[in-house]
Amino acid sequence: MLNKELRIEIISPAGYLFKGHCYLATIPAANGQMGIMADHEAILTSLSKGQVAILDDHNNILKEYAVESGFAEMFDNKLLILID
Repeated sequence: MLNKELRIEIISPAGYLFKGHCYLATIPAANGQMGIMADHEAILTSLSKGQVAILDDHNNILKEYAVESGFAEMFDNKLLILID
């Protein structure tokens, strides 16, 4: 079975921090840590202080970013994260 990849973009006021694909992303959503994979339902959430992690299909962290606040939107297999 092939693992479907999630398109992800992380944007700060300075510009793109990350643009690519991953297997799993974890975000510090307003109601707690949330894991997002391909085919996740559409969501829009604010972010609280924490870490955004981008992982491969073996749960290895590819990239990690500290977040103070921001927003995340998942729609049509694309996760868009706007951070301060």
